[in-house]
Amino acid sequence: MRYPSEAEALYLLRKYRLFKEIIEHSKNVARIAVKIAEDIRAAGHEVDVGLVRSAALLHDIGKWKYNRQKGGLLLHAYESGRLLKELGWPELAEVCESHFGLNKEEAMFYGCPEPHDMLPKSLEAKIVFIADKIRPGRSSKEDIIKYFDRKAKDWKLPPDMKERLISRIVKIWEELERLGMRV
Repeated sequence: MRYPSEAEALYLLRKYRLFKEIIEHSKNVARIAVKIAEDIRAAGHEVDVGLVRSAALLHDIGKWKYNRQKGGLLLHAYESGRLLKELGWPELAEVCESHFGLNKEEAMFYGCPEPHDMLPKSLEAKIVFIADKIRPGRSSKEDIIKYFDRKAKDWKLPPDMKERLISRIVKIWEELERLGMRV
């Protein structure tokens, strides 16, 4: 399947008037995600690096709509998926909508217009999910856990939701490490 090139993805981010910071973040996520995908492929596993690159670049495109609304921080993943489906990229949409990793109950809690599981299932979705969590100064599993533990208060996550999110991060991180991820 054909996915948007880097130039096409960046055009879409600008078309939907995403802030420069979000575009730069998306480029960094793509760089990290492609490296993880290439590590895993070098270890002998099949991974669609083109899908990973496009999804990493477009994972936050839904922020055009939800960035300033209540629950928007989490609902932008839903909007990313909805928009990319509308544009004719259902596989890309599935990866992008799962980059925050909400289950149906959590999506309902945040007022998702069409609540459903938005959990990363494919290898490509798991790579983008983890790559989106990595930042300068936050590149180990432990650093990411500490960050999400602190941010859960800002996001008003109930304790059980916070624990599920952290558990998902740990489980997926460890799975990718077993497959050959080196960060």
